[in-house]
Amino acid sequence: MGNPPLIVDTNVLIYEAFEDSEHHEEACRIVYSAESIAIPTIVIYEYVWLLTRKFKIEFPRVAEKVEQLLSEENIELLCEEFSDIVGALRIASEDRAPPSELNDYVIISIALRHKARIATYDKKLSKAASIRGLKTIPSTS
Repeated sequence: MGNPPLIVDTNVLIYEAFEDSEHHEEACRIVYSAESIAIPTIVIYEYVWLLTRKFKIEFPRVAEKVEQLLSEENIELLCEEFSDIVGALRIASEDRAPPSELNDYVIISIALRHKARIATYDKKLSKAASIRGLKTIPSTS
């Protein structure tokens, strides 16, 4: 991919998946209109966990949704590197973040490596990214 990808957080995918969600239309525009989307594997794991555990969707339907997302021309699966995990641990420590927020810091670390923006509705993630000079969309204020 030429330009840095837009790194997508789990909540954007959840809003995209459910037509009755408050940000559904906006999330669809983000996911399907951006030139280049990257979904970290950690986000896919969170997405699958939420769909199966919280929303009680069976694995075959979740598999269809994941396949549909990852078959889009503008979307790529992005594997975390060792440096992303170490970087996430360091910046989470700097922020005194609880372990439950580590996945967000992995997303930040990936975005830093790619010099990319992050798509999220998570205010804490947006703030932590902003502190490090990363841009986030949409506005979470």
